[in-house]
Amino acid sequence: MILSIETIRRIPGGRRERTALISYPKQLLVTLSLLAFIFIPAKAVFSSEHPSLQAQPLNVEKEATYLTDRARTFLEDRDGQTAKVWVFFTDKGFSDQDEFDSRASAVKLTDRALTRRSKVGRDKVVFADIAVASQYVAQIEQLGARHRRSSRILNAASFEMPLDRLDHIGNLPFVTEIRPLAGFTGTPRPGDEASTRGIQPPVSLSEETLDYGLSLNQLQQINVPAVHVRGFTGSGVTMAIMDDGFRKSHVAFAPHYAEGRVLAEWDFINSDGNTAIEEGESTLQWSHGTRVWSVAGGASDGNVYGPAYGASYILCKTEDQSSETPVEEDNWVAALEFADSIGTDVINTSLGYTDWYTSADFDGKTAVITLAANTCDGLGIIMCNSAGNDGPGVTSVTPPGDAYDILTVGSVSSTGTIASSSGRGPTYDTGDPNDPARIKPEVCARGVSDRAASYIGDSSYTYGSGTSFATPLVAGVACLVIEAHPDWTPYQVRQAMKLTASRASNPDNTYGWGIVNAEAAIDWDGSGICCEDVVGNVDCSGRIDITDLQLLVDHLYLTLDPLCCVDEGDIDGSGVVDIADLSLMLEQMFVTLGAFQACP
Repeated sequence: MILSIETIRRIPGGRRERTALISYPKQLLVTLSLLAFIFIPAKAVFSSEHPSLQAQPLNVEKEATYLTDRARTFLEDRDGQTAKVWVFFTDKGFSDQDEFDSRASAVKLTDRALTRRSKVGRDKVVFADIAVASQYVAQIEQLGARHRRSSRILNAASFEMPLDRLDHIGNLPFVTEIRPLAGFTGTPRPGDEASTRGIQPPVSLSEETLDYGLSLNQLQQINVPAVHVRGFTGSGVTMAIMDDGFRKSHVAFAPHYAEGRVLAEWDFINSDGNTAIEEGESTLQWSHGTRVWSVAGGASDGNVYGPAYGASYILCKTEDQSSETPVEEDNWVAALEFADSIGTDVINTSLGYTDWYTSADFDGKTAVITLAANTCDGLGIIMCNSAGNDGPGVTSVTPPGDAYDILTVGSVSSTGTIASSSGRGPTYDTGDPNDPARIKPEVCARGVSDRAASYIGDSSYTYGSGTSFATPLVAGVACLVIEAHPDWTPYQVRQAMKLTASRASNPDNTYGWGIVNAEAAIDWDGSGICCEDVVGNVDCSGRIDITDLQLLVDHLYLTLDPLCCVDEGDIDGSGVVDIADLSLMLEQMFVTLGAFQACP
């Protein structure tokens, strides 16, 4: 059978015109494509295609240098005789597919998690779901280390160990790398203090709206009341909040408990099921989390409402406010895995782990906490993280805000002006500060004098400032968009929020794409999604992977189905989609592993 290879070019009016170029035996083309799939190792182009998110074994080569000189010096200076470290493993104790399948059969995912993952084509157990090899942890413990936590997503475990044990452990055949365990110091963060500056009286609304009280202005700025009038409240959507603790008895959260919408909670500091304040803890322990939860989803007439006041919640207590001691990032990673396993759709977090890192490490692929955040998109989760309050300098967004495929959130005032302390991009890895793939923050919301529930009493209210209060507003809007479009992928949700924001036509590293607009995001028709970053994403999923190659083959030689975006298929920029584009895609994905070109 001979199949004609054609190119497609757009002509005025939006129509497409096919032009036959050459003919090839169909069987030969299919065979060549299959050989590429079978014999050439694929490369994950975007972070959401992390190899740990595949349903197959993952074996990593042992690093020649398992501990860098900089890391060793830092550990000696910080920890003295006892080092707190991450130990990364080469595998999970097996290497063949049969063993993977056996291990996978024992992993049980909740229906919520399966439903969420199915939106990104992952409705089965992946390598990241398999537990870390217990025998590896045991061998390290036998060498004098105390095990803290294990991370199935990172295939790593955190330990405290004598400094003189580092080399013994680093030389184990299954250890690929050792890194310091970064921490976040529990001192007050810039901009978190309660404030009433900039508060304006709310304007009147129609009788159909809720009584928002003094939270009205922060919601109006992002057009949330209009969405509430249409009946969207976040119902059926789950948000996980990772913070310092929560005054669960506050009246702003009474509807959540009365309706059974607090699905789970865990204290990762004290290892128990209570995320409220506990005996011996500072009264500040639940100050931040209480305010953040209320800004995202509180519900108290005349006092405070959050965008997602009808959503379900998972509460994670990860930050210790009771001392000056750094709280390590393994709490945060454990909370992410906890929320994923239960089935969260959105994660709200506002921590920044800098510790031993420098700005050169804010590149989306170095900080451990960033590596964990990079998997969220591929698991079907919308990660919303604050841009931090270390601005206004460039590259002042701190990990995990530098992660790929998340929403890093900046802070604006009631007038829409960026807060001076709001973290700025770009991430360190880009050579072009205007590279749309690495602009940070992505979006903004109000983070100056936000109305919030107070930890002081069950019916007390206060204010909060900082990017950590802008972030729950954005996370709440994400819940509204998911409720309106439950089949949308995280990429589509993020694009809807970015491409309808106030500065979508001219994003930058101060405001990102601008202040979000909840109603516009819900009504987004998909315009602007084509070729936003780089070419090659022919299925419009937000990442370049095997599916894109398959669709390009189908489009050119088999079904001749049209592409979602013609510009995405025109990889060589010739103006037409042809065999040269397929050849270039094969070369870049499997041979040279080169970067795809930026969009025209």
